[in-house]
Amino acid sequence: MIIIQSLKEHEQELIKNLTTDGWKAKAKELEYKDELYCVRAKKKSFFIFNRVHIYVLIKEVTDDNIEELVDLIKDNFFNYHAIWLAADYFSEKVKDFAQETQQIGLLNIDVK
Repeated sequence: MIIIQSLKEHEQELIKNLTTDGWKAKAKELEYKDELYCVRAKKKSFFIFNRVHIYVLIKEVTDDNIEELVDLIKDNFFNYHAIWLAADYFSEKVKDFAQETQQIGLLNIDVK
């Protein structure tokens, strides 16, 4: 059974799951024209290496907004190892772009 949640509910579940898995996760407010939530997750590995992942939760990622979303992350975060875009819909060009770029991952979520 698939439970369809709002983006805010997905954000809270993501933070809970990351924290349970040993990450330090907190919401980060970003200015954007559409509803968007962002979570910064950090985890130490091998005593000195910090892994930083940025999760962006949005309704859909298309050819029109992918570059804008990546620029938004670059403008708001000094360093990170991976960007995870969590959305209900990804266009084919976005899927191809993510496959070619090793720093961007896609997470499919069901959004009300």
